[in-house]
Amino acid sequence: MTIPEPRYWFFSGKGGVGKTSLSAATAVHFAASGKRTLILTTDPASNLADVFEQPIGHRITPIAAQENLFAMELDPDRATEEYKERSLAPLRGVLPESMVKVMEEQLDSPCTSEMATFERFVGFLRDDDFDIIVFDTAPTGHTLRLLELPADWSRVIESGANTCIGPAQALADSKTAFDRASEVLKDPQTTRFVFVLRPERSSLEETERSVTELAGLDIETVDLITNGILPPEARDSAFFRAKYRTQIDCIRNIVAFAPSTKALWLRRDEIRGVESLREVSRLLYEDPMSAATLIEDSRAFNLNGQDIRPEPLPLGSGPVIKLGASESDGTQLVFFTGKGGVGKTVLSCTAAVALADHGRRTLLVTTDPAAHLAHVLEEAVDNIARPVASVDNLWAARIDPKAEAQAYKARVLADAKDKYSAEQLLGMEEELNSPCTEEMAVFYRFIELVSRDDFDYIVFDTAPTGHTLRLLRLPVEWSKQLEIKTFTGKKLSEADAGAKAEFETVINRLQDRNRTSFIFVVLPEHTPIIEAHRAAKDLEAVGIKPAAVIANQVVEPAQATGPFFVERLKTQERHLQVITRLFGMAPTLMPLLPEEPRGVTHLRAAPISFRPAEAPTSLAN
Repeated sequence: MTIPEPRYWFFSGKGGVGKTSLSAATAVHFAASGKRTLILTTDPASNLADVFEQPIGHRITPIAAQENLFAMELDPDRATEEYKERSLAPLRGVLPESMVKVMEEQLDSPCTSEMATFERFVGFLRDDDFDIIVFDTAPTGHTLRLLELPADWSRVIESGANTCIGPAQALADSKTAFDRASEVLKDPQTTRFVFVLRPERSSLEETERSVTELAGLDIETVDLITNGILPPEARDSAFFRAKYRTQIDCIRNIVAFAPSTKALWLRRDEIRGVESLREVSRLLYEDPMSAATLIEDSRAFNLNGQDIRPEPLPLGSGPVIKLGASESDGTQLVFFTGKGGVGKTVLSCTAAVALADHGRRTLLVTTDPAAHLAHVLEEAVDNIARPVASVDNLWAARIDPKAEAQAYKARVLADAKDKYSAEQLLGMEEELNSPCTEEMAVFYRFIELVSRDDFDYIVFDTAPTGHTLRLLRLPVEWSKQLEIKTFTGKKLSEADAGAKAEFETVINRLQDRNRTSFIFVVLPEHTPIIEAHRAAKDLEAVGIKPAAVIANQVVEPAQATGPFFVERLKTQERHLQVITRLFGMAPTLMPLLPEEPRGVTHLRAAPISFRPAEAPTSLAN
């Protein structure tokens, strides 16, 4: 196969589909062909070091086992500090210290973090040190946001308006770089986008939506790789034969959407280390398997015989997780968190439906930009908390960044209308039109939701780990900034004093185990476990501890017939022991299901139960 020529390769897709492994295999492929190659991850919860089995971090690092290959894990916190220093260093000793302090305070905001990460990203699009740069991106919603920013910031600079991080004129030198980044992303000769997906409805639906959104940005060079297809050995197991049939049905839809889609079998082992990556790169670029051919070949498989589709357990007969604390008054918060693709959305929906069925007034919220609540509930969900028609006592909403930004702008301007002059209001409006206002708006919406007291339970389906940790740390970080102002003798403004009180309330609620439960969801695989454990340690540093760990998609011994699945069962058992050791608690097991749960009927039949810590009330039929 001829090596494709684009210089920049972006790997994107739903969380947990294998972006990091396949982007790393692609980087190995180009490096082995003699091209000086960099692989860069923009995911805050990077697993690149785990895949290459060597330390990497926030610096360009040679990969020891592969000549011509370098890697970097972009750390948003480090990028933010570097951005602040680059912005302030030329001013120190030139401007009065008091003015530098004001500018320093202005840079202490979520906007600065987004801008810092974005500037580093743009910098690599004009880097001449490498022949090939492979981007292992954050899950889809966050990546699409990053790709929108070059054009958005260029328009703001062109307008000459004020921004939330200072006058647009101060960014004028960056406009050329932003414009070039936009051109590079749209140029099919220069840039290739690869979407990785699983043969599952939710993964295909997110990919279709993302490809459409990219087309709206005039980006149309897109390839698809369908990963994790059950191998031919699946025909030896009645349970997996049923699941394989479901996958083939989905692959037909994938091929109808993108006929040239490549396909990869599910592997016996996890992809770790350069030797393993070389094998995957061979399957991708030297001897690729076409998804269309796979459909034809599947007709020759021995798929006769009765499929096994386990009967639903009687309600309440499976493992039970109690949520909240019986001795606590007020709204209980429940967070489902973990790596993308581990099943947080399904489990958070299952928990919310169960709590509502127990008579608890429950709000279900997703903080993930690529929200899937609507798909799982099979009901429309938007940024307003609305009743779920099929479940009494249940409301659902999503934090939609664009809708929240509009609402945030309108609220701020309405509040300021009678306090400031027309000229000041115009300046304020210009600042609010900065692209990073979205992150501010999402943050304040999160604060508002966590502070609510009009529900018995609020269940959060969170974004993948790195972005969730950022959101959870922000109240603590901003509160510390306000503490520093007080400590240095600076009187807090009325707005700052109000914000400090609100942040402290939120922090206390998040740290109160009688009010808040953090449920970590993992798969019995190395990467999701390690990522969840890192996140748990980070949260512990701000006083938050996990209430439970759920190991999802666990293969049961009766299902594991044939050498392929028996081997995976042994690996799974080792991983379950690792979960117990790392978290200091045995995981609650959620078995692998033959198909994705959709609709309230399926959620109520889940083989895991959630209930309030108090004695249960009457269940819904």
